[in-house]
Amino acid sequence: MCGIINALGNTVPPVYIFPRAHFHDKIIANAPPGNLGLANSPQSFKKTGTWPLNRLVFSDDDFDCAFVTDRPQLCEASKILSETSQENTPDPSAFVTPVTPEVVRPFPKAASRKGISKREKVKSRVLTETREKIKIEEETSERENKKRKTQVNQIKRNIFCKQVKKKEKLVQQIPQNTKMMKLFMQVLMKKN
Repeated sequence: MCGIINALGNTVPPVYIFPRAHFHDKIIANAPPGNLGLANSPQSFKKTGTWPLNRLVFSDDDFDCAFVTDRPQLCEASKILSETSQENTPDPSAFVTPVTPEVVRPFPKAASRKGISKREKVKSRVLTETREKIKIEEETSERENKKRKTQVNQIKRNIFCKQVKKKEKLVQQIPQNTKMMKLFMQVLMKKN
C-alpha cells in the first residue's frame, strides 16, 4: 500500500501497487473504502467491451472517420454490370429513394500508396577512423563525379542539338542559284 501526498499537502487515497498479470480480486477484497487500485479497473474493461466481450459496443458512426481511406476494390466493371442487370428491379414509380449529395458526387477516396523506395544497406562503421573516412570520401567523390559527368553530357547534347537545328535552318534558306549555293557552302565550311 502506498500513500501519496503532493507538494501542496493534498493527499490521495491509499493506492495498492501489484502486477496486473496475476491480479485477483481477493487481494483488495478487504481494502479500506475509497482506495484507488484495480478494484475499479474491470469497469473500464466493461466500458470498452473487451471484457466481458460485447460485440455491439461500437456503432457504425464510430467507424465513419475510416471511410475516407477506404480504397475501391479492383474488379471488372463488366461483371458488376452483368450482375446488376440480371436482378429484377421494380418500376421506379414503385419506390422513391432519397438523393443525397454523396450519391450525386461521391466523396474522394484516398490515393493508392506509393511503393517504398529501399535504401542501400550499409554496415555500421566508425567514421573517425582514417581508413573508413578515406573510403567514405572516395565514395562521395565518385558519386559527385558521376553526377557531373551526366550533367556535362546533358549540356553537350543540348548544345549539339541547337547547332544541328541552326544548320538545318541555314540550309533551308540557301538560295536556288548554283553559284550562290557553292559560295554559301564554302562559307559554312570555313565557320566549322
